[in-house]
Amino acid sequence: MKKYLRMTALSLSVVMAFSLFTGCGGKKETGTNPGTSTQTSTQSASGNTLPLVTKPTKVSIWQQNYQSKTVKSYSEILAHQEIEKRTGVTIEWIHPASSDPTAIREQFNLMIASNDLPDIIFNGWNTTLSKYVDDKVIIKLNDLIDKYAPDVKQKVLGNAKIKQQLMLDDGTIAMFPQVTAELGNVYRGYLIRQDWLDKLGLKAPTTIDEWYTVLKAFKERDPNGNGKADEIPLSDEKGTGLLNFAGAWGIRANKDLGCFAPNPKTGKITYGPIEPSYKDFISTMAKWYKEGLIDSEYGIVDRKVMDSKVLGNTVGALWGTNSSYMSVYLNLMKDKDPKFNIVAVPFPIGPAGKSYDTFDSNALHVPGYGGAITTKCKDPVLATKLCNYFYSDEGDALLNWGIEGQSYTVENGKKKYTDAVMKSPDGKTPAEAVVKYTNNQNGWMKFIDQSAGDGLLLNYPQQYFDARKIWGSADRSMLMPIVTPTAEENQRFTNIMSEINTYTDTMYHKFLMGREPIEKYDEFVNTLKKMGIEEAIKIQQAAYERYKARK
Repeated sequence: MKKYLRMTALSLSVVMAFSLFTGCGGKKETGTNPGTSTQTSTQSASGNTLPLVTKPTKVSIWQQNYQSKTVKSYSEILAHQEIEKRTGVTIEWIHPASSDPTAIREQFNLMIASNDLPDIIFNGWNTTLSKYVDDKVIIKLNDLIDKYAPDVKQKVLGNAKIKQQLMLDDGTIAMFPQVTAELGNVYRGYLIRQDWLDKLGLKAPTTIDEWYTVLKAFKERDPNGNGKADEIPLSDEKGTGLLNFAGAWGIRANKDLGCFAPNPKTGKITYGPIEPSYKDFISTMAKWYKEGLIDSEYGIVDRKVMDSKVLGNTVGALWGTNSSYMSVYLNLMKDKDPKFNIVAVPFPIGPAGKSYDTFDSNALHVPGYGGAITTKCKDPVLATKLCNYFYSDEGDALLNWGIEGQSYTVENGKKKYTDAVMKSPDGKTPAEAVVKYTNNQNGWMKFIDQSAGDGLLLNYPQQYFDARKIWGSADRSMLMPIVTPTAEENQRFTNIMSEINTYTDTMYHKFLMGREPIEKYDEFVNTLKKMGIEEAIKIQQAAYERYKARK
């Protein structure tokens, strides 16, 4: 994860990773500055007196596996050392011994069984947070925040959207969250060759009908100029990107991003593939495929194959990210073909009448990552005060920008990185150099400052930043928040959907490629109903209603 934004966006799909602590293969790193009773007390802007302690005190914090070319552990980061100096708390950083997700998961299970816990665990909890509260692994924070975390109370819980996404259905607050900016998670959507459009005198498509016109032109009018009919108007990896066109019909059909969604008109939860508009959507995709507008090999296209096709100047449009796809392609082609230009296009408008976003995390301010205080913490009050400091103005500047005068300066009220970061004397990239000062490329208990991440992207093209605004302008009323089914609901839902997902995916490809006639759509829907899809919808609806009731 080389760039801040890419890391943030990817973190929504990382599996839950934990480490094994002492006795289980974990690695502990101790901070540099123990608390001392001789420190001068000051009043922090947060309202808590600094230092937070009057005698040497440690707080242990577990963080996901951290790898960097700049520092070996979090204890070496200067912002963390400064936090220790100002708070008087020595932070004992604990890192997983392995970055392998399977190994980490196994280690976590052993850690839970042995009940060997640190004071604070920072990780991606998503829908598991309530389970660990119920299992008495982590504690409720409501009273602690009310009494000892004024910044969290004001800045986090004071924002209705953030509070709703953070709390559990019963009102419990169980973590200090990573809070993203408004467009902080917007990083993928449809990409198109602007130079091909320019050559053919076409505008970027905004509707399904315009998409059809453009793809036909890409196929028939030789936009790559080699005199061969080798253009692939629309390519895709495994067909998952194509499914996002369903948003134009007011439904969602991509199981990887979620087929369950609030109906834009009624607000009731629907399952896209059984909605009548799905038949129209898949009929359109089948038409495009039959006419050669969709890559005939889409089912076997992986990233390596996609790269070869795009860089081989044969692909006109695809679903991808603004970092690892768009920016990579632009940088690789700038010398080989200066005219090469790939840009973002909006989510298309179709029969539903609006441009609908289909990517849930685009609406999330709290994507599921945060720090939780464990039941083994001997001083939850101190742990709460320490976490609160991360959200204070001081903590925000340290964790997003580093050390003023060293990694950044303030000019006309705006922060700006110094040459130590942007022109590293050690030859490091800005993203590598900044890690000496702060961990702003990693999620943490804080408000993520988008400008701090953007400031590191020295070689990123303007199209990268434009893409965020283009994709982020779509209507978000079909996006699902992170809901929390009960244990019983979750087990039943999982059992139902394991078979349904496989069946739906198989039939999607058969319909699209013409291996099954669209006339069998009603039979397909009836089969899904027999498999229990209506019960699954009810489970999602119940969880969604509980989410909406959070206050």
